[in-house]
Formats: sequence, structure tokens, C-alpha cells
Amino acid sequence: MATKVKYLRSPKHQELKHEQLKWICDTDCFTFDTTDSITPIEGSVGQHKAIKALKIGIDIEGPGYNIFITGLSGTGKQTTIKNLLKGLLPQKKRKLSDYVYVNNFRDNDHPTLLVFPAGQGKNFKNDLKNTITFLLDNIPQILEREPFLSERKKLIADYGKSQQLLMSKFEKNYKKRI
Repeated sequence: MATKVKYLRSPKHQELKHEQLKWICDTDCFTFDTTDSITPIEGSVGQHKAIKALKIGIDIEGPGYNIFITGLSGTGKQTTIKNLLKGLLPQKKRKLSDYVYVNNFRDNDHPTLLVFPAGQGKNFKNDLKNTITFLLDNIPQILEREPFLSERKKLIADYGKSQQLLMSKFEKNYKKRI
């Protein structure tokens, strides 16, 4: 059994006249002649709860925690946050680090994380680049000297012997089948 829902209309509001929409400030409440003689307000006005929540969010140090801020454009959200962060971050004196991911030769899908003091990651990159250049330049020269030359000749000779042995076995089997 379906019950009928009765929809009620909201009452019609009384239309306002344009004179009622205009707000007039009572200037007698001010104790100054011009705004040049007063000091500007520091910080955000009327956002105490939002700023308190933002400070709590900034204090949470852990992966996966984020701060989401929403509001109308032009209300000073970005400026407020920048000023708040400028004020809070020097107090925290966090130890900054450089994070560098390098290849994990045992498991290419899971790179290895290296953590360096702030600014040292770039030095590591430059040192690694210089090391690779050095190795590329010097390894071929080293491999052309003794004892590598005699070892290479020995390997080639051993390979040649094993290749000849395989070929002679193959030829014997081939002659048997013909």
C-alpha cells in the first residue's frame, strides 16, 4: 500500500524594497577621522575555528594526512595559509632530508630509497654521474691489460675446444644416421 505524501508549499515571502537592502554605517561609532590613523588588523578575522583546525592539521606528522581547504574565491584562504605556515614552520625546526630512489637490482619494481641530509641528494647524483663516466672511460682500458688479456685468451681457447668437441660429436651422429 502506497501512502500519499502531501507536499506543502512554502509561504510566499514579502518582497523587500530597495531601500531595505541598503545598509548605512553609523559613523558616530568610530573614534578616528580616517583609516590612515589606525593600525591594520593582523591575521584573519572571524576564522578562529578554521585556523585552530589548520594548526592541528599541520602538527600531524605522518604519511597520508592532508589538509583540505574550501571557500569562496577572493576570501583570503591562500594568503591566510601562507602566513600561518610562515609563522609555524620556523618554530618546528624540522630536519629536512633529500629522498633519492635508486634501482633495486634484486627487484626492479621496488626501487630503493636513500635518505640524505638536505641538499646532499644533488651531490650524490653528481658523484654517481662522475663515477659512471670514470668507469666507462677506464674499464675498457683495464680489460686490455694483463691479467685480463691472458684470461680472455684462455676463455676463447676453452670455448673453441668445447665447440670443436660438440661439432665432432654431431658429425659422428650425423654419419651414423646417413
